[in-house]
Amino acid sequence: MKHATAAIEEIADGCIAFRARILGRAISAIYDRTMGPCGMSIAQVNILVFVGKVGEVSPALIGEKMAMEKSTVSRNLRGLIDDGLLDADTSDAQRVRGVRLSAKGRRRVEAVLPEWRRAQREALELLGSGGSAAIKSLGDKLLHTSASV
Repeated sequence: MKHATAAIEEIADGCIAFRARILGRAISAIYDRTMGPCGMSIAQVNILVFVGKVGEVSPALIGEKMAMEKSTVSRNLRGLIDDGLLDADTSDAQRVRGVRLSAKGRRRVEAVLPEWRRAQREALELLGSGGSAAIKSLGDKLLHTSASV
């Protein structure tokens, strides 16, 4: 007995969101596995790189531009601040108002570069040249569109 309806079949066969989620997790797993010996996740590395590129930035802007939930940003920032990789500006209530890359954070980014390059090669191999070019192009477009990520 067939349980799938036409609607189930259409969504199962064509849902881009589902496939994007699977792809995102697979790619993140490559980076996290490769960079694990450095003691950092790709999310943490990307936060350091983002902050290093833009300068002092608020947690809210990190979440907005990196498409991260507030709790995920807070958890990652706390660890990076505690490890001395980010310097924080705090309010009287000890809430983080802004962060900037510390000298130690800059050195850590340099230190993880070889592992990041290995992960990058593996991800590019998985995606192929067409897939990686499409992802980079779309990602760049979304990063530069104010209404999006």
